[in-house]
Formats: sequence, C-alpha cells, structure tokens
Amino acid sequence: MLKNAVIIEQKLGVIENLPTLPLVLRQIQKVLQNPRSNMAQIAMIVAKDQSLASRTIRLVNSAFYAMRERVTSVNHALVILGLNTLNSLMIGLSVVKLFKNSSTTGFDPEKFWEHCFGTALLARSIGEMKGCKELDQIFSAGLLHDMGRLVLDQFLHDEFSKALVVAKEKKIPLFECEKAVLGFDHGEAGAWLGMKWGLPEIFNITMAFHHNQDFLPENLSGFAGDLKIISVADKLCNSSNIGNSGETA
Repeated sequence: MLKNAVIIEQKLGVIENLPTLPLVLRQIQKVLQNPRSNMAQIAMIVAKDQSLASRTIRLVNSAFYAMRERVTSVNHALVILGLNTLNSLMIGLSVVKLFKNSSTTGFDPEKFWEHCFGTALLARSIGEMKGCKELDQIFSAGLLHDMGRLVLDQFLHDEFSKALVVAKEKKIPLFECEKAVLGFDHGEAGAWLGMKWGLPEIFNITMAFHHNQDFLPENLSGFAGDLKIISVADKLCNSSNIGNSGETA
C-alpha cells in the first residue's frame, strides 16, 4: 500500500523509542474480542485512565451527540456510545495522548489538535448528511488523519523543520515539501506506524491517501467514499483556518 515503504523503514524503523499502542487500548480490544464482554468491564478499564476517561465524557457531551442532560460518568458515556462504536473512538482518543508537545518552530501542537478535531467533527457531519453508517469510525479517522505529522515532528525533527521552512518560503503545500526533503510525506509516515500498530485499515488508508486520493489502489476502492469525506473536511478546515495542521499553502 505504501509506495515509499522502504525509505520509511530506513528512516523510522531504526528508531528505538517510537510509541507503542497504549496498554489501555490493547486491554479494551482484548475485551471486545470476547463475545461475553460487557460494558462494565470496559468502563473499569477506561476509568483507570483519567485522561482517556475525561476525553470520553467530554466527547459524549459535545454538540454532535446532542445530550439533553450532561453526562458525568464513564459508564453512562460508554452506554451512549455502544460497543459497536467504542473501538473506533477509543483508538482515536487514546492515540492522541502518545505524542509530546512540539518544539519545532512554526508547528503549534494546540493549533494542530484543533485542526484534527475540527476535521473529525466536520467529517462526521458530512458523513451524516450522506447517510453513512459508521459515523464514529469516520470521526476517529478524521482525528488521526494527520498523525504522521507528529511522527515527523518528534522523530525526524530536523528534516521536518526544513520542510516547514521551505513550505513557508516558497508558499507550497507542506506535504509536497516533506516528500522533497524526506522522500515521503506525513500521510505515509502515519500509515506506516498505524500498520505497525495493527490499526483498522480505514485509519491507515485515510492517513496515507488524504492528500492523494487519485493514487488509491483499485483494490482499496471500497474506502474511497470515506476517504473523500475526510479529505474534503481537511481542506475545509485548512481554508477556514480551523486550527493549523502546519500547511501554509
């Protein structure tokens, strides 16, 4: 799936401290694989991770769930989400915690996450208008679509900084500068890590192709609809200055 997999492996595969999939997520997935699992078991796991618990409650209380009364407990939040949507959302919410704050000039982590969250919300709204069924999966794919940019920022810092400078000076898309400097872009870097983690295919495809929909292999054409939704949401957030993904053009 990744055209530049060899180059990515050469640059990222040798890094010893790449993040691993969070323990809490592995525990949740293990429970979900058991047909006898129940919400109480999952709630106990989520509740032990205060950050994940608070993010889950905050998400359920956000506008697109339109709750009449404020949700204050993990149990209640998970009941609202349901088992079918839980895995996608837990992946999105737990992965965002893995990366440290950036020290790269011109890359603002708060603005970056504002962009990612905005893309996720907008993608979900577009998906709802189009009658898509897996709205929470679309939300999580939107949340993670630029994860590779965090990988570049933290583990290929010098090259990423150079790409940022070139993009700003020449007023060209940052993902094009990433390819020129590194030999691959943030989308491929994110998909590479997602594949290492065993993330659902839709997340990896979204990361790899959201800037390059025309290069989606024919055998993956079944994902084209969701990919287009997230790509449109990403572009709208960039053009509307909702957060900042690092793009300057």
